[in-house]
Amino acid sequence: MVELRLGKLGPFYPPARMKHFGFLSWLSISVSIHPQLALAQADPPLAPVVWTDVAFDRSARQVTPEFFGLHLYAGVTPADWPAVPFKTWRLHDAGTRWDELQPERDRWNFDHLDALVDLAEQQDVEVILVLGQTPAWASARPADESPYGISGLPAEPARIEDWTAYVRTIASRYRGRIHYYELWNEANFRWFYTGSIPNLLELAAAAYTTIEQVDPDAQVISPSVIAGDYPSLERSGADWLKEYFALGGDRYTDIVGAHFYLPRDLPPEWIVWQIHDLRQVMAASGQAHKPLWNTETGFGRVDTYPVEGDRAVGYVGRAHILQWAAGIDRFQWYSWRNFNFVGLRMTERDGSVTVAGEAFGAIQDWLLGSTLGLCQISSDRTRLCPMARANGDRGWIVWNPNRTVQVEVPAGLQANWGQRLAGESFPIAPAQRIEVGEIPVLIERRSSRVP
Repeated sequence: MVELRLGKLGPFYPPARMKHFGFLSWLSISVSIHPQLALAQADPPLAPVVWTDVAFDRSARQVTPEFFGLHLYAGVTPADWPAVPFKTWRLHDAGTRWDELQPERDRWNFDHLDALVDLAEQQDVEVILVLGQTPAWASARPADESPYGISGLPAEPARIEDWTAYVRTIASRYRGRIHYYELWNEANFRWFYTGSIPNLLELAAAAYTTIEQVDPDAQVISPSVIAGDYPSLERSGADWLKEYFALGGDRYTDIVGAHFYLPRDLPPEWIVWQIHDLRQVMAASGQAHKPLWNTETGFGRVDTYPVEGDRAVGYVGRAHILQWAAGIDRFQWYSWRNFNFVGLRMTERDGSVTVAGEAFGAIQDWLLGSTLGLCQISSDRTRLCPMARANGDRGWIVWNPNRTVQVEVPAGLQANWGQRLAGESFPIAPAQRIEVGEIPVLIERRSSRVP
């Protein structure tokens, strides 16, 4: 027999570098298994989940379509537009860098960007245009190497007048059509930026002022940083933003942008701590009231850390659930088609959709229009996030990222239907036990007749 003993509620003390994160309710709960049956037990252990019918706090928000975003490859056309819905499209690695739009001081090439903006409008998605990557003719350091095999891109321009003219030309051409401009990509990573924070602050001031003059309705995203603290970075994303805001960058920021990449193949749960670090910097800098967007994240690494099958399905679902619960307003997944960087692929080379791509659509079916409540984590790391539908129905999303467990759905919740993300649906009987692992399971109390 399995005996559950509820312990005293108290703080959870996470491993080194992790901090207590306010939106989670940590539980101290113990499980004891009768010693005579311990060796014979074949079923997964019973998870010590504490179920609540209503667990919403002030941070609970209704999930919006704009939360779901993608990066698309440069040659995308209406014929091969993604088969899944999304609302925000970040133009990065899309043939829209500064050097590609203005290869020479007196020569512009807008054909490609015009076509992408037209396509975005046809598909009813909003565009984020990333500014920067300086053409060699304008670069302060034309010999600086870039990941694109083109020198000069990561440096700031030698003349601020060239930058201002570039920003003014873009903002004027796409006034009322491009609503969001990100000031630079991954400013704390020398592969993309080799200048100083004061250098970039000068660019931010010129760009913000220019865009405000030309298109007052457009919003400016701070230079994106890679969150976390890795040897490959000039400094951690939190430290970089702290100095940027202290020097005056807060005046040129409508939205804070960050990239929550993880080393190797760490799971999405680790992103929560990175978000917490940046939120602390924003609060200390008087920026807590501004939106925080994840403008780029993928998982794993091609060839070395692939993320496939059930694991990929779980990563897609959990990344979206956890980030919305942690206060991220928009999340731009990298990427719909990518075969040279990330290890979690949403499509195959022939264009067919993977199980991860199917999960991207399925998690939207679960979350859109719903309100996520206060998530909980039990002592065995099982997560439980309650949600409310607009029609009054209740749901509970549950998973365990570390192992397979059983959860017993209390009869008092009157749950009658369940579904595994991107998988099968099934009816739920009173006090039924359900096997749960890395793929989230949605358990619902539906007022309408279930299939």
